[in-house]
Amino acid sequence: MNVNELRRKELAHIETVLTVLETSQKAFSAKCLLSRPSYWKARVLTVCNENAEADISARAQKILDRLAAISQ
Repeated sequence: MNVNELRRKELAHIETVLTVLETSQKAFSAKCLLSRPSYWKARVLTVCNENAEADISARAQKILDRLAAISQ
C-alpha cells in the first residue's frame, strides 16, 4: 500500500468521526480530545502536505471546511 492510499484511508476515518460530531455533539465527552475540531484539523493537515495528490488535497479541504463549520 502506498502513502497516498494510507492518506485516503486516514481521511475516510476522519470523515466518519466528523459525521458523528456533526450529528451528535454529545458523542464524546466535552473534555475528550476527540470532540475538539482543532484535534481533527491538525490530523488533516498532517495527512495532507505538499506531496499529496490533487484528490487528497481537495478531500482534505472539504473536511477542513466542515470542521470550520462546527467550530463556530
